Amino acid sequence: MNDNVERVKNSFKDIGGFIEANNYKLINVEENYAEMEGKLDKNSMNPYNIPHGGYLFGLLDTCAGVAASTCGYIALTLDSNINYLKQCKSDTVRAVAKCIKDGKHIKVYDVNLYDGDIIICNGNVTYYVTEDKFS
Repeated sequence: MNDNVERVKNSFKDIGGFIEANNYKLINVEENYAEMEGKLDKNSMNPYNIPHGGYLFGLLDTCAGVAASTCGYIALTLDSNINYLKQCKSDTVRAVAKCIKDGKHIKVYDVNLYDGDIIICNGNVTYYVTEDKFS
């Protein structure tokens, strides 16, 4: 495992803020790849008692950001989108981010959100990779 991946893993040991508040957990990280899980609770739901789109988008964006961080530099979001395909019926959502463009300054990640084995959302996130090291 490279040092950048290890640094990303270690950054999650005492994570707080948005990630902790939304019950997002890091499952696996490799170079240009990440898997995360979101545990749904009453605060994750919209008024119809289904997962809020913002919660799902946050998980998608966070997972892609984790994968982008494995390059060792700070990566800033340039563009992102999400397609809501199916309703989530369980209390856990899994996110998988894979790099589909690995340029020096531009990276693009394809991200799927799963309810079990069913893809419930798909999106892409484009990053600008700065010259500032991720620490």
